[in-house]
Amino acid sequence: MKRMLACLCFAAFCTCACETSFANDEVFIFKDFSYGTTKEELRKKTKAPDCGKSTDGYDVLCLKNYDFLGYKWTTYFAFENNKLVLISLVGSADYNKTVAVIRSLSETFALVSMQSVSDNFDFVATAKARGISVASDALNKFEQLATLQGKVTYIFLEGESIKNMLYTSANLTEIMQEAPISLREIDLSISPGINEARMAIRFVVPIKVQHDAIKNSPDVKEKF
Repeated sequence: MKRMLACLCFAAFCTCACETSFANDEVFIFKDFSYGTTKEELRKKTKAPDCGKSTDGYDVLCLKNYDFLGYKWTTYFAFENNKLVLISLVGSADYNKTVAVIRSLSETFALVSMQSVSDNFDFVATAKARGISVASDALNKFEQLATLQGKVTYIFLEGESIKNMLYTSANLTEIMQEAPISLREIDLSISPGINEARMAIRFVVPIKVQHDAIKNSPDVKEKF
């Protein structure tokens, strides 16, 4: 089962296509939910109630029974300084559901990294240094070990330009330095639960977040 899931992710690396472009500064995180939307705007659009703060300090609105890929999810909209910065879909996990999600992602996203509870696998760097075939085998082994540890996270980036950089960049850091501001990242995590396995799909626009953090940081000039 796990071998097949890693192969599906590898297919995303090889077949990723269709870069998302934006005619203006609006950057979408997930579907038609755009970065920077206020809580009031999103509440009006979705009727999502306030769910307090997340463990990492975000203000959160949540929406139960959200339909995505034929499954029901609880959707969490996370805000920082009253701006929507990330969206997470959380639900149960099983083999068929995981395959459906990965196949859907492979249409426009490419696998770039994988994480366990204690380690990280940079697929880009491994493919550059040792070749695609060796990197694919190493990916499968890492996935199996991560699953035994209790949690595995697949990290995907979107776009045709990202696909091209996968073959020329030295590592994931280099890709992120050259990526467009509209780049979307998806972190797909699968972990054991009390009664059933759980899946979380986290949508974020990391370059836009970083760009805004730099733009909004105070311009402090002081000698050291």
